[in-house]
Amino acid sequence: MRIFSRLFKRSWSPTDDRWYQPIASQTFAGVSIDQDTAMKVAAVNRCVRILAETIASLPLQVYERMTDGGRRLAVNHPLYDVLHRRPNAYQTSYEFRELIQGALLLWGNAYAEILRDGQGRVKEVRPLITDRMKVAVDNGRVVYAYTKPDGQQVQVSSQRVLHLRDMSFTSGVMGTSRVNQCCDCIGLARATEEYGSRFFSNNARPGGILTTEKHLTPESKARLKEQWESAHASLSNAHRVAVLEDGLQWTQIGMTSQDAQFLETRRFQIKDIARIFGVPLHMLGDNEHNTYNNAEHQSMEFVAFTVRPWLVRWEQTLQESLLSESDRKRFFIEFNVDGLLRGDAKSRFESYALGRQHGWLSVNDVRRLENMDPVSGGDNYLQPVNMAPVNGQEGAAGA
Repeated sequence: MRIFSRLFKRSWSPTDDRWYQPIASQTFAGVSIDQDTAMKVAAVNRCVRILAETIASLPLQVYERMTDGGRRLAVNHPLYDVLHRRPNAYQTSYEFRELIQGALLLWGNAYAEILRDGQGRVKEVRPLITDRMKVAVDNGRVVYAYTKPDGQQVQVSSQRVLHLRDMSFTSGVMGTSRVNQCCDCIGLARATEEYGSRFFSNNARPGGILTTEKHLTPESKARLKEQWESAHASLSNAHRVAVLEDGLQWTQIGMTSQDAQFLETRRFQIKDIARIFGVPLHMLGDNEHNTYNNAEHQSMEFVAFTVRPWLVRWEQTLQESLLSESDRKRFFIEFNVDGLLRGDAKSRFESYALGRQHGWLSVNDVRRLENMDPVSGGDNYLQPVNMAPVNGQEGAAGA
C-alpha cells in the first residue's frame, strides 16, 4: 500500500503534545467502552448501519454550472467516475462511503488517502484506519501523521488527506466521538445486555442456597456447589428433576420481573441511543406509539435533520479536498436526495399533477422522477388558459 510518498522536511516526534489523536476508549463502571464494544450494542449497531447505508446508497455526482444559471451532470470530469462508481481498485462507491461514514459515526473522524496523476487530477481515494492517524496544526496548516502496518510513521500535508470530522467541541481540528462522549449511556446498554445474557443463561432464575444440618468441610461445600451447578445451571439443564440426599434442602432467592425492571431499562437505553444518533425509534423496530402517518413524518424529519447535515459535511469536504481552486468555480459535488423525499405514491402524484397543471413539469419530467423512459411529445409544457400576465393586457385576456 503506497502511503504518503511526499514527506515534510520538518518532522515532529510522535509523542509531541501538539499532535491530536482519537480517544480509543472511555470507562463505564470500570469497564472499557470502545468502538468495538459499542457495536455489540444492538441499538448502536443499527443506528450506525442505518446512517452509513443511507448515505452510501444516495447517488453522489459532480455537476457543472451553466451560464444560464442551470446545471448538468459533469460525466466527463475525471472525478465523476471516482465518486460515482469506483473510488479505488478494491471498493465500489457504496462500499467506500459506507466504511467512511461508519468510522465517522464511531470515531468522530474518518480519513482517506488522495492519489493524483501527473496532472494533479484525483485518480483514487483509499480509506485509512482512523486510530492510526494523528493530526496537528503547524503555522495554521493542518498536517497528518499515519502509522503504516509495518509500524513506520509518515507525515503528510492536508492536500493528500481526505478528512471528514464530526462536530468538534475543542480545537476544530479533530471531531468528537459520540461513542466516547456518551459512553455512560452506551455502557449502561451494554451492561444491561450482559446482565440479560447471564440472567437467561441461568434459566431466568436467580441463585439460591443449599442447606443441611450436617457439618460440611470447605472441600465438601465446593464439591457440592460444583455438582449442583453442573446438573442444574444453564438453559440446557432447565426443569431437570433435583434429587436431594442427606437432609439437603434447596431455598430459592426470589426476584420478580417487576423488581428487576429489566425490559423497561433496555427500552429506555434504546431511546437514549436513538437520540445520540438522531434516528427515529420506528427505524429501530420500536413502533409502540407510532401510526402510519407519524412514521412517515418522522422519516421526512430524519432526512431533513439527521441525514442532510451529514450530506452537507460530505459535500463541502469533498469539494475542498478533491476539486482544484479553478474547478470549484465551475463544478460542484452534490448528493441526490430525491429518492428519500419522494413520500407515498398518492402525495407524489398529487404533486406531479400540480406541477403539470401550472406548467413547470412536463410528462417526461414526471416520468424521469419515477425512473420511467421518456415518451414522444412528452417534453411539452402546459399553461392554464384562465391566467394572464399582470402587465396591462387584461383586455386581451378577456377578449
